[in-house]
Amino acid sequence: TARAESDYFSRKYDVTYTVKEDGKTAVVLTVTLTNKTSEYYASTDTITVGFDDIQDVKARDNSTELKSVVTRTKEGNAIEIPFNQKVVGKDKALTFVVTFDTTNVAHHKGKTWEINIPGISSPDDFSDFKAEVKVPESFGRPSYIKPVQKDNILIFTKEELGKSGISIAYGA
Repeated sequence: TARAESDYFSRKYDVTYTVKEDGKTAVVLTVTLTNKTSEYYASTDTITVGFDDIQDVKARDNSTELKSVVTRTKEGNAIEIPFNQKVVGKDKALTFVVTFDTTNVAHHKGKTWEINIPGISSPDDFSDFKAEVKVPESFGRPSYIKPVQKDNILIFTKEELGKSGISIAYGA
């Protein structure tokens, strides 16, 4: 057995941030761990999120709820997930989903909404990372997006996210 370390597993993250009218944000992380060797399988994984306020954390694989343990860190929170399934064999994949709510993404200041999502501290730990940001139509069109996007489509790749993250402003 092994923790899901990058020497033995590749990681693919697909993250959706859905900002609600009140600014609370629902986060859905779909994680795929793929074995790089035939000698190891992942018994647990730990996801570190750069938010100090996370609530209603849930994790599940294809078939069952997983008992996650949340620990405060200086970067935010770490979510440790023990797996029920053993996925053994080179190129075999385990997919699981982690959901939580946070008040750390969207901030209302006067007539503007600011959306800030932290970057990836170690981009090389991920084979692929995609983040999508969804906001209520009532926010209007973004007045500022970093990194710049075509057609205001709020889908960001690992390279675009980088270590600096995402910043979006709505309003004047």
